[in-house]
Amino acid sequence: MVTGKQKSKYLQKIHPFANNNNWAQSHFWLAAMTNFVEEAESLGETGLWPALENRHSYFSQQFYARGNREQIETQCVMTLISLLKEYHTASDAVDTPAIQFILEYLNHNESMEICLHANRSLQEIIDIFEVYDWLFADSVTKRFDSMPDFSGKKEIAQTLLKMLKKTKHNKEGWKGLNQEQVNTIIDKFLSILFSGNDENSKEAENWFTAILKMRSIKPILGERIGSLTDITQLKEALTLVDKFQDEQLTLRVVETILNSDLTYAGLVGNVQKITQIADSSLYIRKSLLKLLGQIRIGQLDTYKAVVQASVEYQGIFDDNDIEILVDKLARLLAQDYPDNIFACEQLNKLQNIPSSKRDSLKYPVSLANIPNDENSQQNEKILNDLRKKIN
Repeated sequence: MVTGKQKSKYLQKIHPFANNNNWAQSHFWLAAMTNFVEEAESLGETGLWPALENRHSYFSQQFYARGNREQIETQCVMTLISLLKEYHTASDAVDTPAIQFILEYLNHNESMEICLHANRSLQEIIDIFEVYDWLFADSVTKRFDSMPDFSGKKEIAQTLLKMLKKTKHNKEGWKGLNQEQVNTIIDKFLSILFSGNDENSKEAENWFTAILKMRSIKPILGERIGSLTDITQLKEALTLVDKFQDEQLTLRVVETILNSDLTYAGLVGNVQKITQIADSSLYIRKSLLKLLGQIRIGQLDTYKAVVQASVEYQGIFDDNDIEILVDKLARLLAQDYPDNIFACEQLNKLQNIPSSKRDSLKYPVSLANIPNDENSQQNEKILNDLRKKIN
């Protein structure tokens, strides 16, 4: 086993290489210092941190000023980043200058290799420590936005997910990320989901699948989705909503989608879109029944559209629901032509008219006024079919 005295002697031997501006010798010193950060106190005032600052200053000036870089230069910077991470994790401080240096490398576009290595170092820092309020969280979130390509965004997203996973929320408040930071990250992920790029959207679905397993974050995601006002985005989010297995959220989204277009074509089209989710008939039934309860004969076009769509999907209704639907059609049956014939047509399409409602339909049917025109013969047949059905 190597003794403390031997480690100290080793550090004293290699330390003269610390401030050497030869790239190969710089890399030798940085690599040699790896895993010896805690023992570096033996170097005294000329110890590790002044040397790290010196290397960072030199690399920042030289590396980014040159267009053509050799591999040894990239290796030097990456090894420095690893050493900065080790320096930070050896400290008891929440924030150290080492973190700021790592963030500088994270934010450079000159080398994605270095940028992503800095990102991985931050991931390791997140993994090592117990959850705390990460002072670098906003910087990582901004870097997610500014990454020049999506492959890099995916890497930064993993860092954000690590912070989300470790974040805790209880009656005492937030620990890790705060609610504003959580909302910001979720919104940025949603923008990828709704980007229109199928490959990127699929990746965002994976991020949200991970978030659904995070107890403190899942409710925030549900609230963000539930508050969406863009109907196209809500439709795109249906697969994600389905994974929530949250009846209240799913019903909220389904109702919003159905209410967005109260024409017959709009209702039918949106119902067809909603059928992709599990137990869709449950949510469609509740939403249509709510609409049936809200419609008024004074808004005739909407009234007719809702009852027609309800007849179209009568298979999801129970007997009590059909009675409600028949009552709505009876109101329409009492209107003038052609609305009364429309009501007759819809009643004829019902598989069964409850016996409790048949007598209430006989009187308005007997009063139905049909003009003598080119459609009179067809309309008379519609009326006769309904008479047979309710007698």
